[in-house]
Amino acid sequence: ATALSDVYALGVVLYEAVTCQRFYAPVPEELPDWSRVPRRLRRVLRRALAWSPERRWRDASAFRRSLLRGARWPAAWATPVSPR
Repeated sequence: ATALSDVYALGVVLYEAVTCQRFYAPVPEELPDWSRVPRRLRRVLRRALAWSPERRWRDASAFRRSLLRGARWPAAWATPVSPR
């Protein structure tokens, strides 16, 4: 596994959590409930789920920064959780 495949896997998990649907590549342009997903989050998900690894973020930290940049997510999402 590489950092790029980790970003893809995180994208799959986030996609399924946000849409409540199983992920099947490639990312569909529109989904029945896609309109409920903020535009910025759609762009972030599409990039994380890019078929070509070179189009994804280089690692999970860059992916996280993109998710948090300019977004108005719940404050709890912005606080890193440290392992115990």
